[in-house]
Amino acid sequence: MDEHVKAEILAAHADRLNQGQDATDELLTLFPDADSDLSELMRLAARVHVILGPVYPNPVFRLQLKQELLDAARARSLEAPLPMLAAWREDAELWVESARRHLPEWTSYPWSERPLPPTLVLAALSLTGAGVWVYLRHRDVQRREQ
Repeated sequence: MDEHVKAEILAAHADRLNQGQDATDELLTLFPDADSDLSELMRLAARVHVILGPVYPNPVFRLQLKQELLDAARARSLEAPLPMLAAWREDAELWVESARRHLPEWTSYPWSERPLPPTLVLAALSLTGAGVWVYLRHRDVQRREQ
């Protein structure tokens, strides 16, 4: 049996389990060529579904999280929108700070501490573009001569 078909059968089985129905026998009769691994997986999923019940968050936690998210959204809407480069710099700083906390052996690179000034980036891009243009122009002139 194709692995894609097996995955679809298991997904249908999981959907039925979430609806409160165990469709193991029904699905196995619909697909008689299913191997024993598939039937064992479906039976295991049914047992796990019975043992593990749904977990709901504490209502106090939900209210507190909702309030924090709303406060953060209000604070962001009052701020002036950041220019694109400043937003990227902020994101880069957050990633670097996270890496420092979670990966103590990670060494930061100079660009992460002090991103390049925009004028330097534009100058480098301009020179690169000019170099590409000169190369292509020179190649075309040589082809025409041949």
